[in-house]
Amino acid sequence: MQFNPLVTHCINKLAFRQFDYMTYMRLKNHLARWMYKHLSHYYIQASYDAPYTILLSTIVENSYRVNNTQNRDRMRYVDQALDELRQDANVISHYDKQIAKGPKGKIEDVQYVLSPSLRFISEIKKADRHQMEITDQARQSVAQYGTRQTPQLPTRAQAGSRCDTLASIAASLRPGPQARALQGVLA
Repeated sequence: MQFNPLVTHCINKLAFRQFDYMTYMRLKNHLARWMYKHLSHYYIQASYDAPYTILLSTIVENSYRVNNTQNRDRMRYVDQALDELRQDANVISHYDKQIAKGPKGKIEDVQYVLSPSLRFISEIKKADRHQMEITDQARQSVAQYGTRQTPQLPTRAQAGSRCDTLASIAASLRPGPQARALQGVLA
């Protein structure tokens, strides 16, 4: 059995960001969820003086959530997601859009300028502090113990003794869902 290699890579490289999962789950629009996650991950310099700029074409290419073929319909769907982020989740305080039109007034692309809310700014700063603490702890650990060694896999005898221990724990549990779940794992 192996842990997910993508998650392992992110943990080893410290390439992950903290974000508010409850806010994420409260969002109903799938594109709003993607945009919240995107902002939490990439907008690390969040401040009221530095708005975040993103193009409609970038959102369509990277999110895989916009299925409309016409740019005007895509723009309407993105506007709905941004309105949810502004009104329901209090992630952005307001947004502006600049529409680039081509021949015959056709919408070519839209540039969105997002201004974060004060709550979102404090959330991002908290995530930055947390990431700095983790990075400092990792550096101290490497300095103290040298390069990170990969853990040794247990031998069959060690693995067998662990299974025996789990079996004795399962036997000592009162009948119920926890005991059945542990016995299901051991079976």
